[in-house]
Formats: sequence, structure tokens, C-alpha cells
Amino acid sequence: MRGEFFIADPHFGCEAIIRYENRPFTSARQMNLQMVKLWKTTSLHQSSCHGIFSML
Repeated sequence: MRGEFFIADPHFGCEAIIRYENRPFTSARQMNLQMVKLWKTTSLHQSSCHGIFSML
């Protein structure tokens, strides 16, 4: 699948978002690894991917 994908504010490393959004992870590390895996799987053959990230 080719196309243009956008992602914003995935909350990498944020333990609180797991509880607040009821995400199916037990730790921020587990969530980070899964999000990176899915990002690579989705964007591997895409024409362009855009992201807005902020690390505080």
C-alpha cells in the first residue's frame, strides 16, 4: 500500500496515557516497542510519512 501518512502525538514514553486512554500495555516500554514496530510495518514501503513529535 502506498500513500501519504500522518501521525501526531503518539505519547512515546508516557505511562499516564496508558491508563488515561486505556491502552492495552503494561508499560511505556512495551507500548513504545509496539508503536515503533507498527510504524515500521506500515511505513516501510510508503511514498511519504510525516510526524509531529515532541519530547519533554
